[in-house]
Amino acid sequence: MDSAYDISRIGAACTGCTACASACPVNAIHMERDAEGFSYPQIVEGACIACGKCLKICPAAHPREAHSIAVMYAVFARDDKLRGGSSSGGVFAACARYVIASGGVAVGASIDASGHVAHRIIDTVDELPSLQKSKYVQSDTEGIYHAVKSKLDQGMRVLFSGCPCQVAGLLAYVGEDRENLITMDLICHGVPS
Repeated sequence: MDSAYDISRIGAACTGCTACASACPVNAIHMERDAEGFSYPQIVEGACIACGKCLKICPAAHPREAHSIAVMYAVFARDDKLRGGSSSGGVFAACARYVIASGGVAVGASIDASGHVAHRIIDTVDELPSLQKSKYVQSDTEGIYHAVKSKLDQGMRVLFSGCPCQVAGLLAYVGEDRENLITMDLICHGVPS
């Protein structure tokens, strides 16, 4: 394979966001966990068509320019129960309630009984507790960008919450000019394995 089209050349700069795997038109990229548990793209030998879409969409290959923040607000949900069921003031949960009530969906990290953390889509407020509370590990986003794009293409409003690298991966995949997409990224200093 021509290394100019090899997504694995990103190496340690890769955040495991899965945008490259989502963008691959021939499904030649799958994510594999290393010995520490971090996800990295691996190319299926012989399947890659060297189109370069994976590298074009990769947020790590195209870092965004840092901008100063003109205005910043500190907020929390007024609902004590909602805030008590959250880790960081309940703002995501309050926004998710609003988006779901207006016919949209919310997307965030959920942990299952075996401890696997993955992004999932919810469309009812009853499912909201599964997305609340911080998980503090790299969540699995495999397939979620496709699902979000499908909802957006149907005209649905989508609220997506994740680490900045996951939000960057989603925006690179679906395009930044989606009026019906709301993103909320967390303050992230890196995630443990």
